[in-house]
Amino acid sequence: MRKATVWVLIAAGVLLAGALAVQHQSTRRLASEVAALRQQLAVAPEPTDVVRDRAPVPPLDNRAILQRLTALEETVAQLVRNSEYLMERGQLPVATNKMADLFTKFTDAAASDRDRLQALRLLRRSGGITDDALAHAINWAQSSTNADTRDEVLSALEGMTNSVLRDPLLAFAVNDSDPSVREQAVDSLRRFVGDPKVEAQLWQMINDPDEDTRRTAMRGIIDGPKSEARTAALQQRAANTEGSLDERLLAWRALRQSNQDAPDVSAAFAQLAQSSQDPFERAKLIRAFDDAIDRPTSRDAALLPALLQGLQDPSPLVREPSANALRDFKDDPNVQKWLRWAAENDPDPAVRKEASGVFLR
Repeated sequence: MRKATVWVLIAAGVLLAGALAVQHQSTRRLASEVAALRQQLAVAPEPTDVVRDRAPVPPLDNRAILQRLTALEETVAQLVRNSEYLMERGQLPVATNKMADLFTKFTDAAASDRDRLQALRLLRRSGGITDDALAHAINWAQSSTNADTRDEVLSALEGMTNSVLRDPLLAFAVNDSDPSVREQAVDSLRRFVGDPKVEAQLWQMINDPDEDTRRTAMRGIIDGPKSEARTAALQQRAANTEGSLDERLLAWRALRQSNQDAPDVSAAFAQLAQSSQDPFERAKLIRAFDDAIDRPTSRDAALLPALLQGLQDPSPLVREPSANALRDFKDDPNVQKWLRWAAENDPDPAVRKEASGVFLR
């Protein structure tokens, strides 16, 4: 039912946009016709003598007609202003004859950043980002000393996969001093994760000092397309005991995201969660298990002993995520028993709340 509602809303939005576009074109045409009619009235010929001789027709008084035309012109002008307002906010397709004006405004270095950004966004919404416009946008972002402007320009280009964007985005991700700009660049680079150079940089960015940038880089690695070569590289990284735990867990999560789990790696992580003497390491592993579990599968069975032990861990930092991760095993009678016990007896209120919430779902 919810999906049907969503599709109805989408269809209504498309119809509304179409209706607004038709209204805009009709308004333009009406304005043109009104102007032509006024011009015709202005040069209308006087009645000939022959006509005057045939019938006593009273002289035509154009004043009333001109007054009506004036009122009509004011109405049309208001409609045009309304259409311009909607176009400027992306709620109405930009008229073809305005695309050149937008490009001129966007590339005018003397214009304010606000006006140039608005023109750039409208060009993007209207499919008007040509190679020339893209080159201007990149140059503008690279030359701007205002971090907000660089961020906004990159945001306006987000989602584009033109190859000329790759190297500038890499440079912004690595070198920009502003964390928001780096995060925006990394977010755009996610579309290029199939490129080995881009993926290598995303792995570097998971150590960025900015939390949002790190999180965005990790999301790009997890959600990126899994080609055969990339899957093999992720499996190798996840199994590499010489690598950092963070990198190994991230590669493992990326594999599980595309149902390409390595059972041996899962078992090794589960064993580490049970044997580690570091509560922070145990908590990190349990949280990774929690993030990776979407639904119960046969592969998840290797994690169950570690999660049950985690629910009894001395540290609440481990017990709380363990309780949440056990949600996919709550049909198991043994899991139900331990969740009930934790909900009623755990000394930490956050753990009791988490266990109770999972148990009652």
